[in-house]
Amino acid sequence: MAFPDVTFRRRVFVEELQRGSVVAFKYEDKYSSARTGIIVMEDRTMMMAALNLYEEEGRVWVMDELPDNISLFEANEEEKLWGYSNFLSFSYGEDCFDRNIASFCSFIDQECPRKDDDYIRASFCKDFLTYVPKMTDCSHWKELKDALTARLSQIGGLQFNRHQAEYYCFLIGILMIADYSRDEETRLFETQLFIKEWGQFSWMYGMGLGRVIGSRLHNFTSVVNQVGINDRKYYLHLYLPLVEYYFDKIIKYNDDKPEKLRQAIKKAKEIETLEEQRTDLDLLFGILFPKHLQEIMSSSRPARTIAKMRKEMEAKEHRIKELETAVDDLSHRYDEVLAQLTTAVRDVESDRISADDLTAAFLRFPTELALSFFGSMSTLLASNPTWQKYAPTIQEQILAKRNEPEAKVVNVQGNYNDIHDNGTVNNKE
Repeated sequence: MAFPDVTFRRRVFVEELQRGSVVAFKYEDKYSSARTGIIVMEDRTMMMAALNLYEEEGRVWVMDELPDNISLFEANEEEKLWGYSNFLSFSYGEDCFDRNIASFCSFIDQECPRKDDDYIRASFCKDFLTYVPKMTDCSHWKELKDALTARLSQIGGLQFNRHQAEYYCFLIGILMIADYSRDEETRLFETQLFIKEWGQFSWMYGMGLGRVIGSRLHNFTSVVNQVGINDRKYYLHLYLPLVEYYFDKIIKYNDDKPEKLRQAIKKAKEIETLEEQRTDLDLLFGILFPKHLQEIMSSSRPARTIAKMRKEMEAKEHRIKELETAVDDLSHRYDEVLAQLTTAVRDVESDRISADDLTAAFLRFPTELALSFFGSMSTLLASNPTWQKYAPTIQEQILAKRNEPEAKVVNVQGNYNDIHDNGTVNNKE
């Protein structure tokens, strides 16, 4: 591994360190020039492992105190992978893959049991577990998922360890995302979304297990009541099929009264019909809970209906914009022809064209369009004596020729033009 370039990295302070922290560093004293490397912390003050801390190239120091005159910096992805791999080997062994499966489970059992307010420890555990697919060969992911699932089934009914189970589910989800993703960019995006929305997915895993995880609530009926509030109410189309599918398991493990649980489900369904359901987690839900996806996709739940309505609305808005553009274009062309007709009246005054030519121009238009132009002209030229003189005759001729589709009009230069339905103009000498 290349020694890190710590330039422009975020500084990390001792107060931020904890067991398992991986940091890059820059170290210098009067006896040596600046050295850089990577540290894995045993706790806030003691190093578990360090790469090239002093003069010896690549030297690894174990269980040594964090030296003075050292500056700490945020580690990158490659450095975190090196650090977490060393953390696992030093803490839980790495002789063979079977030991690694046990090591990951031991990591969860020993490192992840936390209090609800211990956010620093929770963040470290989740961050570490996101690197597990990179620490194992993909051919072993199924074996690891099976081992985690078996351990979940061994955690007994009312003695269910919700924190321990939460991290088993979290690692299973990470492995399923890694197995599904076709490229690193997709995996990273889906993993980040999974972590960001873990508050939602942890409850969904609880529905699937029939027991509460990731929540201070201990009564499952209360959990179902809580999915109808806050941001969870926007994902009821995902929650409710899980609750209904695992109804018997929930009753078995939680001593919930069936009727109370049914009432909680009924209330959640009523909220579902009132709240617009979001579909941004549907794809990730399908990766994590594949056997339930088809049921949800084929149902008539609001998320499906609203998504369809949204597409229809977008299509309508697009059509409206097209129509608005067409109307603007027609209005522009209408104004251009109106200007030509107004100029033609002045050409009659100067004897450049005759009054018959002006009348003929109006008669080339369909009747309603000719009357529209006539009305506009009457407003614009109300005090023009030439228009006042010939307007009654023009109006009479338009009404008399109601069924004639075309007319001749004079352009701004005074030449005769054919005005076609599509607005194009052909000069006539």
